[in-house]
Amino acid sequence: MKKVNNLRSILLSSTFIAASMVFTLTACNDKNKTPDTEKVAEDQNEAKFEDTQKEDDADFLVEAAAFNMEQVEAGKLVQKSANADTKATGKMMEEDHQKAWKELEALAAKKQITLPAGLTDDSKKDFEDLNKKTGADFDRAYASWLVSSHKDAISKYEDAAKNSKDSEVVAWANAQLDVLKAHLAKAEAWKDKIK
Repeated sequence: MKKVNNLRSILLSSTFIAASMVFTLTACNDKNKTPDTEKVAEDQNEAKFEDTQKEDDADFLVEAAAFNMEQVEAGKLVQKSANADTKATGKMMEEDHQKAWKELEALAAKKQITLPAGLTDDSKKDFEDLNKKTGADFDRAYASWLVSSHKDAISKYEDAAKNSKDSEVVAWANAQLDVLKAHLAKAEAWKDKIK
């Protein structure tokens, strides 16, 4: 019986040591990886707000910030295109989303909501995928991405405008919806034109 107990102790100790090593190695690897800026902002907001509605508003503003930053950066990228429509569309996106970003920053500061400090991991991937393309392939990919990203954003903005209890968040989301819907219409028409 004593040998069985000793064997159990050894097995438990070995299991604990192995689990500790895996945890330590994972922690070391995670330290080398830069945390996603969107996740960092969400975690900070979650720690600040206990109210579910306030957390939902914070999540929306974090997503809106990520979307606007991505649109600004992609808008700058179109300068590599030879297509005048692509360049004009990109410039419009860059300017309109830069304006929206500044308004969003002011609203978030007023609400004490933390926003991402830079492009999210998903945004960086989208940006890199677009940047790899050239010529007409780039123009088509950018047009498709604009349509897709704006459809997704419109859905989130409509949800916030409908469900937020904060009148300032609702007003900002509604004001942005007009711009986003105009962007979507332009992007869809442009996408059809460059097929």
